[in-house]
Amino acid sequence: MLVSSQFTPEPQGLVRVSVPKAVGRFVIHPHISDFLAKYPKVDVQLQLNDRYVDLIDDQVDLVIRITDHPPPGLMGRRLINIDHMICATPQYLARNGEPLHPHDLKAHNCIFLGEEPSDARWKFHQDSNRVSVSVHGRYAVNHTGARLDAVLNHLGIGSLPYFTAKEALQQGLIVQVLPKWIFRTNYCGAAWVLYPPTRHLPAKLSAFINFMAERLG
Repeated sequence: MLVSSQFTPEPQGLVRVSVPKAVGRFVIHPHISDFLAKYPKVDVQLQLNDRYVDLIDDQVDLVIRITDHPPPGLMGRRLINIDHMICATPQYLARNGEPLHPHDLKAHNCIFLGEEPSDARWKFHQDSNRVSVSVHGRYAVNHTGARLDAVLNHLGIGSLPYFTAKEALQQGLIVQVLPKWIFRTNYCGAAWVLYPPTRHLPAKLSAFINFMAERLG
């Protein structure tokens, strides 16, 4: 159901939105120009950061977070599932061989986030099978766009959100590795747009929430 904007004035004013860097760059940002064209009286300030943002303390109107459900004290709208996969170029796999089981990754150069020790512990499941593998590689980088670039440069097998890998996958530049296994990270879940509880959400916020939900749904 859409956030109600019935009997509200024409959307206008500034919408300040905080969003994780990768989600902002690859999921939200591509739709901003169309939103601005549809709502000429609404301006958008998109703040890309990966730290915890408080709606009140940080003076933003909306926060987009990867979570299972809205936290206590906030309302929200689910926008999109965030799934991850591991990918490589066909050239890398032709040169180094294609893993057939998660344990085969130990023999490969793996490109991972690198912020926490757990980022190098890749977890997979297939039906009732659960496998955890400690991977290693010469390059770790905490930006999904940079990891995609590294994969495209044939540096190894990289962990990527689907929304980052999608275009390169469709173009055949990269392929999914271990497609029969589900790859899980601490960053899987759903992207929710969150806002304070209210009976009458400002028209500009309703417009932004409804627009993004329709585009991403």
